[in-house]
Amino acid sequence: MKLRDRRSRRTEPRVEFTPLIDCAFILIIFFAASTTMITTQTGMKVNLPKAATAEKMPEHVQIAIDENMAVYYNDLEVNEDTLGQMVKNRIAKEADVPFIIGAARSVPYEKLISVLDIVRKSGGTKLSLQTEKKYEPETKEETNQ
Repeated sequence: MKLRDRRSRRTEPRVEFTPLIDCAFILIIFFAASTTMITTQTGMKVNLPKAATAEKMPEHVQIAIDENMAVYYNDLEVNEDTLGQMVKNRIAKEADVPFIIGAARSVPYEKLISVLDIVRKSGGTKLSLQTEKKYEPETKEETNQ
């Protein structure tokens, strides 16, 4: 019977690259997917109501009403007279520009209607109310269809 030398059975340690490559690909996929979900909000940050049918709008004018009843035209605080004039000026440049009006949840309905009236009296015809997308879990009926 031959005795084997312990030194001859040892192999040199190696660095396995396959698991490292797998981790790198997973990180690339994670960051690529997560960066596509990043959205930016234009205009003032207000606490918006939620709606299941909310959609994103293309190039538009943002009008916001915050909790303190201050009115903003594209991040610029304005009074009601100035708002009407700015809407008229914008419509003179671009007739079909959409106006998106966002109001905080705590804003009284009367204030929102008065701002809507100002925009409509100034010539605005494409008006939308801004909301946030409401999360609705899918029902079993929707998933089976």
